[in-house]
Amino acid sequence: MNPAFEPGPPPAAGRRALPRLHAAAAWGPLLAAIVLACLAGPAVWRASPTETDLLNRFAGPSLQHPLGTDSFGRDLLARILHGGRNSLLTAGLVLVCTVSIGAVVGVSSAVVGGRIDQAIARLVDGMLALPSLILALGVVGALGPGWRSLVIALVATGWPWFARVYRSLVITERERGYVAAARALGAGPLRIAICHIGRNVFGPGLVVATTELGNAILGLAAFSFLGLGVAPPTPEWGLMVSDGRQHFQSHPWIIIAPGLAITITVVAVNLFGDALRDATDPLRARRSRGSANAANLPN
Repeated sequence: MNPAFEPGPPPAAGRRALPRLHAAAAWGPLLAAIVLACLAGPAVWRASPTETDLLNRFAGPSLQHPLGTDSFGRDLLARILHGGRNSLLTAGLVLVCTVSIGAVVGVSSAVVGGRIDQAIARLVDGMLALPSLILALGVVGALGPGWRSLVIALVATGWPWFARVYRSLVITERERGYVAAARALGAGPLRIAICHIGRNVFGPGLVVATTELGNAILGLAAFSFLGLGVAPPTPEWGLMVSDGRQHFQSHPWIIIAPGLAITITVVAVNLFGDALRDATDPLRARRSRGSANAANLPN
């Protein structure tokens, strides 16, 4: 049988395939370590992230300050740990809000169908046609800079994409044979939506949400870099990069440390999302391994 037309495995096969994926086993602990360091690190490294020490301005890495100090003599390690906590918690809040709103709108639209579905689809398409950055800047400009305005702006520009994704997933699943079979056996709409369509949509939806976490972290860092996020002296990775850019040539560690924190976290999130996608789609993983093996065969 042609692999392109081979039917996909049931959801249980996807769950059984998760432990077999070495990539997920590699990137999952790394991501967990980053989250644990940001959440519990400030309790271990008790240096203040906002206390200034002008006598130790631009101090290089040492035992007292493993990552050095910034232009105000503040400990960079403490600021990165506290900034990571702020960034991850805020990104998590943005992700939960965008996924919740998008899932409710998208699933409801696909289940109801008809003119209501078409109207919601056109609304979502119209919002996605607008540049998200310009729309977010408009929201922040209307509400004023700050943490709350930034969260509202990112949620307002993020939920339409999730609504489209979840609507497409539900529409695809409701046309499959197992839904018709469940309907023929007397299952009601609510049971079909939760017990049949819901569990098949959950895996792809979780993958989409995981990969979107990296975009939320980058969005927060970008707006803080522009001065539209949290206000100084609150530590935040994007704001730390913005503060250190004018001293990059003479004191590079000020900008390298938060930049690496952003890079490593986003890469770990995205690669874990890719591994999770393979875990929820074992057929795709087998195709990828088959292509790699074919490429390594001698001529």
